[in-house]
Amino acid sequence: MMQTLCQNRPIGGHYDLDLRQRPVGEAFETVFDYADFHHRFTASGRRAFHYILTQSALPAHAKLLMPEYGCWSALGPVIDEFGYDCLLYKTAPNFDIEIENDALKQADALVLVNYFGTTNLRDFALHARRINPDLLIILDHVPSLYELRRTHELAEFSDWQFYSFRKWFAAPDGGMAVCTNLDWLKADPSVIPEPCKDYPYLPLWRRAAQLKHDHPESAEFLPLFQQAEAMIAPHYDAISQDSYDVLNGFNLSHYARQRRINYDYLHTNWPKQDHVLPCLPSTLGDPMVPQYFVIDVDEDLFPRLQHFFFDDQIYPPTHWPDWDNIGSPYSHRRLSLPIDQRYNLDDMLRLIDRVNEFGSVTELF
Repeated sequence: MMQTLCQNRPIGGHYDLDLRQRPVGEAFETVFDYADFHHRFTASGRRAFHYILTQSALPAHAKLLMPEYGCWSALGPVIDEFGYDCLLYKTAPNFDIEIENDALKQADALVLVNYFGTTNLRDFALHARRINPDLLIILDHVPSLYELRRTHELAEFSDWQFYSFRKWFAAPDGGMAVCTNLDWLKADPSVIPEPCKDYPYLPLWRRAAQLKHDHPESAEFLPLFQQAEAMIAPHYDAISQDSYDVLNGFNLSHYARQRRINYDYLHTNWPKQDHVLPCLPSTLGDPMVPQYFVIDVDEDLFPRLQHFFFDDQIYPPTHWPDWDNIGSPYSHRRLSLPIDQRYNLDDMLRLIDRVNEFGSVTELF
């Protein structure tokens, strides 16, 4: 009798892009339910950040307080373009913000990151505003898309927010800037501009998506994704028609439930040991929707565990790589386990089993 070997499916990596996806059945919650006159759609989170700096009219050589632990490969080039001075601040292992009052007084703007959808920024932002009433406060919500549901609440302690749809859904492009303090808005943001239909990177995305769908074992689609990504980075300040169409087919509420279920399962069943530890809250507040399940790994074990995952087709990204000698030590000891809507509890059990196997192989736990 011939036996068929069962191969595990990959966990992580690019979303499978299906440009035919459309709404099915009853109406459901989408990202466009939260768009109003002070939202501006862009091609990426980076372009949304660029739009904010363009609109905010900060002084020449403005001082920006920026987190050491952040996506510098995206934001660094934008800051360089404007010629602003960066004052880096640190975050504690639990993501608490560590900034001296003197630094807040000297700054023109402060960027705060909601790390992986699990960080409460309100108290610190209100403190910063008391120390420096003129401080421009920008919330980086690329890792916390579901804060879209609370943009009006966040106006209490922020002036701008920016998001990236591409980090959460199978969309070729898409970001958004939200102005919560209209005193900082120089011009009409033309909220939902006519979606562009002729972005030159879209044919590359379509070809890559089709190739990955038809030949998932091939690596040929990856260079196409990379070419498209490189073309998105420099400019394009509107969402494409392709993304506009597919985003109307993504059910925010359903995806949020699945992420929380997966996150809770990992926290509840995580192996008891001291070398590979969860570093996000064990209990999520009602509005919180996690982007990843982030683990802290002993630095000498980090590359070994990373490749141990790779060997089983599990691809946890590292947040965030160093850029131009700027980065955080956390980037060399933290891995982000995928928990998104593509995966179920069987996949989460596989992640846990792999960590246990790693403990047995290394004889650490």
